[in-house]
Amino acid sequence: MKFKEWRDSIFEALLIILLLFLFCWPVRINGISMENSLHAKDTIAISRVLKYTGAIKKGDIVVFSETIEGDKKHLIKRVIATEGDTVRIKDGNVYVNSEMLSEDYALGSTMGNFRVVVPEDHYFVMGDNREHSIDSRQLGTIAKKDIVGKAFLKILPIKDIQLY
Repeated sequence: MKFKEWRDSIFEALLIILLLFLFCWPVRINGISMENSLHAKDTIAISRVLKYTGAIKKGDIVVFSETIEGDKKHLIKRVIATEGDTVRIKDGNVYVNSEMLSEDYALGSTMGNFRVVVPEDHYFVMGDNREHSIDSRQLGTIAKKDIVGKAFLKILPIKDIQLY
């Protein structure tokens, strides 16, 4: 009788952990690259499942894996463009498919002067704090396979809870 109870409890705990891992995983923000939208020490919830459903679109906030100076890191940025889009940065403005973006979330000047077509199965991402962000301007486009999850909820601080 005791073994069955232990087995059931372990199974339930593993199921809960799996569901949390896939649907609602907490991520703590480190750094200032997403200010003013997200600040250092804020906590968000990401869904790993949403990356497989085609639910990631322009304007979404995503967490992805990137190797920087030999270390694998998780970065958080905003999706600016998706596969097939043409991104151009000129004179401090960002254009997607020749339309200038209205980015009320962006902080600082958008440096750079280039044009890129986002390849298939990739995203062009940028931090909201443009002067203090390592993003697709330096890293290039981000492969869908490197996306860890899509942010859907700001959890902490409690006074700032919001859905994305």
